[in-house]
Amino acid sequence: SIGRFALGMSAITLTALILTQIDKVVLSTALDLTHFGYYTLANTVAGAVGMVAGPVFNLDFPRLSALVAQARSDDAARLYHRSAQVMSALILPIATALVLFADSILLVWTRDPVVTAAAAPIVRLLTIGAALNALGTPAYAVQLAYGWTRLAVILNVALIAVFLPALLILEPRFNGHAAAGLWVALNVIYMAISIPLTHRRLMGGGLWAWVLDDVARPLLVCLAVGLASLLITGWLTVGWTEMLVIGALTLLAIALSTVAMPQTRALAVGVFTRWRP
Repeated sequence: SIGRFALGMSAITLTALILTQIDKVVLSTALDLTHFGYYTLANTVAGAVGMVAGPVFNLDFPRLSALVAQARSDDAARLYHRSAQVMSALILPIATALVLFADSILLVWTRDPVVTAAAAPIVRLLTIGAALNALGTPAYAVQLAYGWTRLAVILNVALIAVFLPALLILEPRFNGHAAAGLWVALNVIYMAISIPLTHRRLMGGGLWAWVLDDVARPLLVCLAVGLASLLITGWLTVGWTEMLVIGALTLLAIALSTVAMPQTRALAVGVFTRWRP
């Protein structure tokens, strides 16, 4: 069983590497250096989402594996939902800020309106794809905790088979936008298949609890704060003052998202109580 799991993990690692890097390989030959640079810049900005998702996975996966090994399925399910809620509370506010204010962020960073105009739409698409990918990470952790690697391998292979031909056909005409749009589509497909199957086979249900409690609540909070952010920053000129306001409102969205979900709210109360003077 260990050999099968190791083989499955090797296949996941290889196919995930192909899936996440094939766009750069294709674009490096399909685009001129200028447009490839725009895509690389956009990918760097959207990568902020993945930098947040990784630590959440690394923190919860060992404990989740231990609970599964001890046959404590109810505790494992609670930890899964807590992990999903923490992921949403961190990822969705950051992703909302990047999507809504990609132009301002890029302009402050690069000081180049041409670069900003070219890269901002790609940033938005790549950020949405990265956020979807991050939201699916807790379900992936559950699959690995139960030793179920086959689903991820099959999905990765199928997505590569779709992604590569579509990329080769569409990308030469769309200067990076097709690759970014396909990244969103791939993650939508992955979540639409992986998460329901994980809940049905490993979690004994609970899909609608994930949708409503773990995702919908913080998403509505982020959209509301995002709308308020647009109204507030509409009175400001692009610059560091606007960046500070956006940062403050993003932190507010994280705090409100944390309070909006039951397990993250309890976690925050516990941390506050422990560290209160």
